[in-house]
Amino acid sequence: MEEDELKQKLVHYEELEKQLKQFTNFYQELMNKAIEIQGVLQALEELNRSKLNSKMLVPIASGIFVHSELKNSSEVVVNVGADVCVKKSVSETEILLKDRLADVERHMSEVASVIQQLSELEESLEEELKDYV
Repeated sequence: MEEDELKQKLVHYEELEKQLKQFTNFYQELMNKAIEIQGVLQALEELNRSKLNSKMLVPIASGIFVHSELKNSSEVVVNVGADVCVKKSVSETEILLKDRLADVERHMSEVASVIQQLSELEESLEEELKDYV
């Protein structure tokens, strides 16, 4: 292998490593989003089981809660984007969240496929380069 070709392959290998890291980070972000959505779905299930006027701790920020009483367990206020919030029934909200979760899981599958392809390319290129580096 000529020196120029070797340099090109090394640059290509480094680019593959960078892309692989970016896609792996993106996959982790998607996984975190899926976990978050699953947690909200679980919270909605608990809300459905809660009695009216029951005392609750409601998060207002990470690790900060206020005491409150449940006055309505059939509706929630949902941010639908662009800081627009609307009232939705719990069942409507569950459907919305399940759709979002399905989208996230579909993206996770697509990203996992890309990661697999990049990994295979990287391994192949690494095999070619190991005798020269």
